Amino acid sequence: MEAAAGRQQRFTDVDALTARLLAASLEGRPVAAVTVGKGAHVPETAKAAALTRTESALCAEVFGVQEQQRRGAWYLPQQLSLKAGVVNLPHLLRHRPAHALTVAAGDTARLTVAEGGDVVLLWALLVPLFETLMEPVRVRAAGPAGTREEQRQVWAAIEDHYRLLGIASGALEVFRFGGGWHALDRRGQQQARLDLLEALGRVLELMVLAFRSSDDLCCGARGSF
Repeated sequence: MEAAAGRQQRFTDVDALTARLLAASLEGRPVAAVTVGKGAHVPETAKAAALTRTESALCAEVFGVQEQQRRGAWYLPQQLSLKAGVVNLPHLLRHRPAHALTVAAGDTARLTVAEGGDVVLLWALLVPLFETLMEPVRVRAAGPAGTREEQRQVWAAIEDHYRLLGIASGALEVFRFGGGWHALDRRGQQQARLDLLEALGRVLELMVLAFRSSDDLCCGARGSF
């Protein structure tokens, strides 16, 4: 019983941490710090930014590699390419809208997972969560691809993911296939992206809980918390 209570408390604490970082990002603050190496002797790093002392301790306790392996998470990759820039995409959409996707794509670090709990936190929760939330922005920025039916299928999958997260379908009204995106000028498209961030912010606590509970969306590492 004590073990179950401790596990539930870890879930609660991790959800609170994830919700706070998600809220900070949607409000326009960067929550991931990435250093891209320039040369063989400059290591690449990635970490969750602006953690409190308590949150840093929680991150080490829950996501530290040794602690993960103690709980049986031997599937953690030894090396990975971490596309952490997507976690800062809401910040970039607010402050550097013309180049947001390009800058976010450049914030990719080649890491060893043993570098710390921050890396596992980003890899296991934050990056997949933000990839799901920012998919409408990414798809619209990339432009039409494939046949009309293939485009419909892409947007149907995005809407399914949003539905699983408890996000009302109206959040995607102008983004979805046939929703009128291409009738918007540049300013209108930027406003639509900001409106999406506001819509996500209104349901962030529900999103975090639904994301962690969904086998279709969340990385399997969550099971070792």
